[in-house]
Amino acid sequence: MLLKYFYDTALLKHGDRFSIGKIEFEVLYKIGIDQIEGYFDADSVADAGLNLQSFEEAMPAEIAPLVASGELTLIDVRGDSEWKEKHIPQAKRCFLANLPEQLNKFTGDCTLVFQSQSGGRSAIAASLAQAAGRGTILSVLLVGLYFGIVLTKSEVVRWQRVHDMFLFREPFMYLIIGTGVAVAMISMLPIRKFGVMSIQDRPITYQAKPFNTGAIVGGMIFGAGWAITGACPGPIYAQIGGGEWMALFTLAGAMAGMFLYAWLKPKLPH
Repeated sequence: MLLKYFYDTALLKHGDRFSIGKIEFEVLYKIGIDQIEGYFDADSVADAGLNLQSFEEAMPAEIAPLVASGELTLIDVRGDSEWKEKHIPQAKRCFLANLPEQLNKFTGDCTLVFQSQSGGRSAIAASLAQAAGRGTILSVLLVGLYFGIVLTKSEVVRWQRVHDMFLFREPFMYLIIGTGVAVAMISMLPIRKFGVMSIQDRPITYQAKPFNTGAIVGGMIFGAGWAITGACPGPIYAQIGGGEWMALFTLAGAMAGMFLYAWLKPKLPH
């Protein structure tokens, strides 16, 4: 089943049928889809220059630890009767038809996972969520551009500044980092008081993550890499943008480390 929203009109293709019967309409109506203009097949999509996309599926046992740790936000898009009959305790409730208006309520820097009975409604929910996020790409790009300029002008991307910080030769980097922490702490007060929203139109909240011993080892490895290369994730891109081509090797190493961690993660003590 393929669903694409054009403003307030839903266009739907189900199998190879081009007519809608009473039974099919009742099924769609029950999940909140009652604005159906017509059907189109996969060939029509291709002729129009549009692309079809699928979404990754996962079993409850696979995502349960990630939901419990807060890395994933599970959203149940089923109906009220289904929710009352049985639901996952950590799941958040949102009827599929209300999802476009309520997406901004789901906070946290994590991946959204949608749950339904057989997967059809969750696929529609994933499509709607993805479409809602496309409008933020330009905003994220502009914020990233500004952040890169700040990093470069403040000289925190210079290897010598980082090197002197780790050797305690000057307070420059400590003052910048301390100022950033202080500004963030003070900024949280008006953010909470006035309910300021993020550029993704979501409430800005702080979610504490559970501590584990791996953070100590990871912090030591991160610090060693920062001292040697003079860069952490953000400054890597600022260095490349400034013409420091050796930072490409830093980026390659960071990417390799990321994939290595993803491969080792199931074997690590979390």
